[in-house]
Amino acid sequence: MDDALDELVKSSANFGYLVKHEPVLAFDGASAESYIYTDPDAAMFKARRFLEALSKKAVSVFGVSSEAKRLYDRILDLQRAGAIDKDIQHLCDLIRKAGNQAVHGHMRDVQVALQVVRHCFDLGLWLHNTIVGAQETKVFVPPRAPDLVPSPRDADGPAALQEIRGMLATFERRLVLLESEREGSPAQPASSLAPIAAASMKRQASLGEALRSAGDRLESRRNELHARLDQRVGEEIGAVSRHDELRQNAQAAADLLRDEAERLDGIAQELEESKDGPGDSISVLNIAGDNSNNFVVGKTYGSTVNTTFGPGWRR
Repeated sequence: MDDALDELVKSSANFGYLVKHEPVLAFDGASAESYIYTDPDAAMFKARRFLEALSKKAVSVFGVSSEAKRLYDRILDLQRAGAIDKDIQHLCDLIRKAGNQAVHGHMRDVQVALQVVRHCFDLGLWLHNTIVGAQETKVFVPPRAPDLVPSPRDADGPAALQEIRGMLATFERRLVLLESEREGSPAQPASSLAPIAAASMKRQASLGEALRSAGDRLESRRNELHARLDQRVGEEIGAVSRHDELRQNAQAAADLLRDEAERLDGIAQELEESKDGPGDSISVLNIAGDNSNNFVVGKTYGSTVNTTFGPGWRR
């Protein structure tokens, strides 16, 4: 056991709290996040590992009878058992497909890696709220430091860089709003709270550097934890207590994710409207169908803008 490494992972703002539910989730999530800018393919591969672990944990939590070896089949078993709804299933599919493409196609796409890791964050929060029966709101804290934000040479030209910066701006604004909404906190102007958000993002970047430096130690500890998960899943399947309650919790937790995505949509639209030049717009667009939550910040397809989450999204 590497206590120092465990404590390092626990310090992740996005995934550390998952240790109490399933330690390997914290390791896979934090590890995936640490590679977003330096090796986006590795980030997406590790995000897929996060999903692998989360699907096994969900099978155990919900008592779903599944002998599936493939991730795709396990997700289907969860959906058929009513443990996940179509939107959670869609999130799972986005992560799974991106991970597969990164392994076989060498995508090297920072923007997609950032999206995929954020989807892992969403699923981790969904699982947390499902297990504890809470409606806890957490906001994704993207790693950000001057030496980690890609330059046009690193990304696919200036347009891709603009999209990445637009996503980061949206998340950063949400962090500022969350800080201003904290109970008992007096109203403060955004300018006074922005440094708090920036510091949080910088801490995540520093954590990523430390985790990358851990190298083989991190992988060894992660593999140990995943093996323990496999053993527990085999032992725990079949328990029936709380399953109906947990399914209700899961639906409420999915609704909370949709509400949060609508907030991000609104923030991105505000940022778009605040831009002066026609080439500087920031928007959240649906690129995968009406029921998709695969939003992209800053990319416009023709003249049609379909917001993924916003008024009227829920049927």
